[in-house]
Amino acid sequence: MDVELGTSPYDAIPFIISKYVPKIPFRIMRIGYDFLVIFIAWIFGGHVQIVTILMALLLGSGYRVYWQAASKNIFRLFTGGSLFLPDNA
Repeated sequence: MDVELGTSPYDAIPFIISKYVPKIPFRIMRIGYDFLVIFIAWIFGGHVQIVTILMALLLGSGYRVYWQAASKNIFRLFTGGSLFLPDNA
């Protein structure tokens, strides 16, 4: 299923920046961008709490780990493999 809505501007900006600055890994770029947005929100009176900081730290790097695990399980689901058994079983 694909709705073809594209990427939101908030999520697209780190991808665009990382294309022009290839020496910086994407997860570092995403974490830096998230903290920049948090800082701007704080300047304008936003409340920054521990969950906000955790999301900034874990969202960029956690997405990659999640996607690797999910894509492996999705592949198993569509190829008839078991989701609950390891590869060597």
